[in-house]
Amino acid sequence: MGVPSGATGEAGSAGGMGQPDEADDAQFALDNAIFTAVLDAANECLGQFDARPSDERWCDALLQLIQLAQVARDPAGPGQPG
Repeated sequence: MGVPSGATGEAGSAGGMGQPDEADDAQFALDNAIFTAVLDAANECLGQFDARPSDERWCDALLQLIQLAQVARDPAGPGQPG
């Protein structure tokens, strides 16, 4: 079984040591855009039940997303739907 790329501390195919690849930058930008859209949607949904301004409830929306991710990660136990 081989060592994952970058796990040995060697530089990648593009750039020197410590410089991320352009592909990594593009992937980060894509992930960031998706995460921002999901967080904005969660914040908007939370606004249906919370009268505070959007800027004051984004942290609660983030915590709800984290909790949802934890629930989705764990398999359903006996007597639980899913």
